[in-house]
Amino acid sequence: MAVTKNNFEVNTFFELVFGNKKIRGVLIGDTIAKYHLPNLIAFYQRGEFPFDQFVKYYDFEDINQAEADSVGGEVIKAVVVMDKEYQPPS
Repeated sequence: MAVTKNNFEVNTFFELVFGNKKIRGVLIGDTIAKYHLPNLIAFYQRGEFPFDQFVKYYDFEDINQAEADSVGGEVIKAVVVMDKEYQPPS
């Protein structure tokens, strides 16, 4: 999820507890970048890992569609943009 630099409040108690879900912060894919990024870049340059084609951006209002597309396999990486001023890369 792409989030805004502004503060926001989320009330998720029932969703987390009864839906057996977790919120987890991840920075740079939760990996050791100095080991994995050179390989990913090489794969990309050889056309073996076109990660730029895996991402689709959704406005926050379309969060349900983002989930449906992700679950249905329509998209690999659904990014929900909460900040209206954010412009995804083209």
